[in-house]
Amino acid sequence: MASYAMHNRELLTLQVGGQTKKLFIAKGGYYGLALDKVHSWIEGINREHGLSLRVIPHDLADSALQDVTIYNHLSPRPAHSFPVDALIAYERPGIELGDRITHSYFDGFTVELATGRYRGAHGGLVVLGLTSADFKQHRQHTFLDIPDSRLILVPNFPNESGWYMPHAETGIPHGEQLFYGIGSHPGPAERYLARADSSSYIGILARNITIKDRCSRARCVYVALSLNSHVAVVVEVNDSDIPAIKEWALRDPVYGRTLNPASLPYEDVRRSLW
Repeated sequence: MASYAMHNRELLTLQVGGQTKKLFIAKGGYYGLALDKVHSWIEGINREHGLSLRVIPHDLADSALQDVTIYNHLSPRPAHSFPVDALIAYERPGIELGDRITHSYFDGFTVELATGRYRGAHGGLVVLGLTSADFKQHRQHTFLDIPDSRLILVPNFPNESGWYMPHAETGIPHGEQLFYGIGSHPGPAERYLARADSSSYIGILARNITIKDRCSRARCVYVALSLNSHVAVVVEVNDSDIPAIKEWALRDPVYGRTLNPASLPYEDVRRSLW
């Protein structure tokens, strides 16, 4: 594993399944970015700088968090959760899927997803490969415009938070809940699902969150984070993107000025770069 530090931003390299993958902490959690703005923010950077960054896929995020060295870079330095490139929607515990899933946030903001061919099924729905075009917004209402072909059903989606085995295609914990008594512990393959206790939910899956006394940041799959929560942003990058990323990382995103970090107090550098 190699790390290239860019004044509080980091480029990380790891091996996954015999392949070399590169991750970039594009925005840290000290200030963060609203969860529902992550994809449009990355797409804007790609257009402006000719890059091909993508929000980290869930399988890559999970592998990275299990690597102790990578984990030490991702947590606690971003100090916040980060989203993966997956949206999840589920109904209240024990309720089958209707024509659509609707979730209302405490501030009156609502999100809606049509269930299509999965009407009547029991389970959660996952969408991979998100783009900002998937989110159609009208005032305080967001409709997710997702065709049936992109919906993935996670069967036996849990009715409560706890330890489960991950779904093979999406990595979402599901199936029969696993219980542990005194002196026993979850195995390395098991993951902790943190879901909304008694409501439906639609949102972007997040990692790097700990549930105190229940699971570590590396093992928790969090599927209850509000879309207006502020998060860190971790992206997967191609080798061809690295020179442009290094140049962009030293730019002030507000004023477009090239920074001289040595001439600025630490907090000013942090405020400008993140």
